[in-house]
Amino acid sequence: MIGNDHVRFGPEAAGKGPPTGQHLASGLPERRIAFTRLGSDPATRAYAERRTAEGKSKAEIIRCLKRYVAREACPHLRSAAG
Repeated sequence: MIGNDHVRFGPEAAGKGPPTGQHLASGLPERRIAFTRLGSDPATRAYAERRTAEGKSKAEIIRCLKRYVAREACPHLRSAAG
């Protein structure tokens, strides 16, 4: 039988187990909007093709699109809140 002295309670251990936190939904709306734009917006498709030609990965392109969506939506959310 193994004792409990092998159990660690540090930053690594905190991330293990079933997902329950806010971090799961933090980028989901931006990600959905980015993928929708990639499928329907010609300017977004042209941007993705340009970045691909520059050697960027799809993950990097999506990351940039998510930041753009967040910057675009933030002023609208702030004006609606107050």
